Amino acid sequence: SLRKFPPYGRLSHFRLSELQENASGENDADEYDKEHIADFALWKHYDKERDGAIFWQSPFGPGRPGWHIECSAMAMALLGPSLDLHCGGVDNLFPHHENEIAQSEGCSGCKFVRHWVHVEHLLVDHRKMSKSLGNFYTLRDLTQKGYTGREVRYLLLSVHYRTQLNFTLSGLDAARASLQRIDDLLFRLRGAQGEGEGIETLLQESDGAFRKALAEDLNISSALAALFDLIRELNTLLDRGKLGRRGAEKALELFAKWDEVLAIFALDAGEEKIPVELEALLEKRERARREKQWALSDQLRDEITEKGYRIEDTPQGARLKRR
Repeated sequence: SLRKFPPYGRLSHFRLSELQENASGENDADEYDKEHIADFALWKHYDKERDGAIFWQSPFGPGRPGWHIECSAMAMALLGPSLDLHCGGVDNLFPHHENEIAQSEGCSGCKFVRHWVHVEHLLVDHRKMSKSLGNFYTLRDLTQKGYTGREVRYLLLSVHYRTQLNFTLSGLDAARASLQRIDDLLFRLRGAQGEGEGIETLLQESDGAFRKALAEDLNISSALAALFDLIRELNTLLDRGKLGRRGAEKALELFAKWDEVLAIFALDAGEEKIPVELEALLEKRERARREKQWALSDQLRDEITEKGYRIEDTPQGARLKRR
């Protein structure tokens, strides 16, 4: 009985007086006699015609739990009467989460949840994802198109949880480019041989900006901005030969700490294993360049490109990277 729980509606800012009976015009198969149209059942008495073989025995006869009570029962059994954090989609805000609060606090007398996180819906090509519209993707579909789980994860986390994400294949391509930029820096840090320059202040300021952004309702946009600002600064130091091995190790330690949140960095990846035949082509191309055989050098470069790799010049010499 919601009249016996005065705080009802505080999460969604909903007032019981505004509720219209049968506003959808549909019949509710679970309808029971109620004091108020918003009242809900914790336990549905067994109805053979409706429930068939789906029921459980209880002290008050056969039946099944109501939609809302399952969540409270599981949460309280595993986590106790009060939760620090409860997530869910925006469509569960009312009535499901409101009813969870009412039944849980009515049972325990304790505050049920300290922080609620409601996630917005996902759009695909600016429309709701559905098979009928032909814009429905499974993870298997995306991996078959050549995308990795890391790229999908990056795209999904790149937009604030309370903002609708428009999921597109071009967005995945952009995620791939962003991850490539990160991977390139990590590769350079592992091979840093500069004279060295104190970067403790730079790393501390970057870490502070990253943490501050996440503390502001998980402001991922600002957190990623702090990440790419640091990447730019570190690349500049590497270009100038001003980053030594110890400074690079400290930077890698910070990325490892951030990756406990993001889980997108290829921190354990060594240098990519390049096919032997491509290494041989690169060696021939370098020899042709030294001997100023420019036509042969261009031909070998094109052959490498056709096989899906590109040549990148580094202070330690040319290397191959998958395109």
